[in-house]
Amino acid sequence: HRPPPFLASHSAARIPRPLRGPARLMALTEYTEAADEASWLEANEDEECTVDKAMFCGLIEATDMSLVIAQYMDECNGKGKKLPQPAADVLRAMLSHQVGAQGFWTTFLTDPELEKCTEPPFDPNLLSALARFPELNMGVLSSCLAMSATEETVYSEDEDEMMRENAYMSRLRVLKVLAAITSQPDPEGGLHGQSWLLDLIDYELLQQCLDTAEERGLDVEGGVLQEVEGVFPEVAKKHKE
Repeated sequence: HRPPPFLASHSAARIPRPLRGPARLMALTEYTEAADEASWLEANEDEECTVDKAMFCGLIEATDMSLVIAQYMDECNGKGKKLPQPAADVLRAMLSHQVGAQGFWTTFLTDPELEKCTEPPFDPNLLSALARFPELNMGVLSSCLAMSATEETVYSEDEDEMMRENAYMSRLRVLKVLAAITSQPDPEGGLHGQSWLLDLIDYELLQQCLDTAEERGLDVEGGVLQEVEGVFPEVAKKHKE
């Protein structure tokens, strides 16, 4: 499978074709109604996910809680609903620190059973929590993007199609999230959305992965790593300057 072609979304980033369409419709008119809080109590019947636990969890706990929250969000989004406030509070608490953010995004990007919540429009609680702790979460997403692109390159060289497809899935999910948060609903009208988050992409990490792959003799010419690097042309220009 070849990755889908890219197009210019706005002056700062390029996004996959499946995301083409008005950002306003994606982000503002979907998932306006929250799911019933009773459904969250049922999904979290063991009370594994609480704000206090989410704020101070270790990696194992973060992984377990992330699975519960992500699966529940997938269920809610599948019904056209967003997370109810108690679940949204837990998600925000997880994304407030490094271990929680790493645990959640790893689950969100790599679990193949998550279908609805990993496609736009995204749950507004997810995007608002990301923007609430921007440096942390954009850093984690940058790492995940660099790693998945690198793995995709390596597995392509090794002709390991299953692992390559897994890496491709993770990379595409990151790009879809970035496309959603960097879309500008109405630039001429002064509505720039959360496009400022693009400045927090760790471009140096992406460039480092590309350089390392070249040093190891991997064929990167016209490949995934160069494609990912080219997603952020303005960021690349600032880096080179």
